[in-house]
Amino acid sequence: MKDKISLKKVISLLAKKPSEILKIKNKGEIKLQNDADLIVVDMAKEDIINVEKLFSKAGWSPYEQMKTKGKVITTIVNGKIVYDNEKIFEENKGKKIEFR
Repeated sequence: MKDKISLKKVISLLAKKPSEILKIKNKGEIKLQNDADLIVVDMAKEDIINVEKLFSKAGWSPYEQMKTKGKVITTIVNGKIVYDNEKIFEENKGKKIEFR
């Protein structure tokens, strides 16, 4: 597994550590009293990043047309599904972040 990062390390780098560094309350790991913010990824699927399909206010991505391994299927914020199979549920958008 040369030059690869484990899934456990990716989760730490993208979820746990940022919430610790920024002192964000109730985020970063799955445990009691934390917000249920999760993504479901199908690691068997591949995708190509397309800015027109991104849900970002930026309107661009440095990763445009990059091929990826794994595809986000569902996004859950505060225990509510906000994205599922390319459909957005606006009524379930998240809340403002609280800092410690």
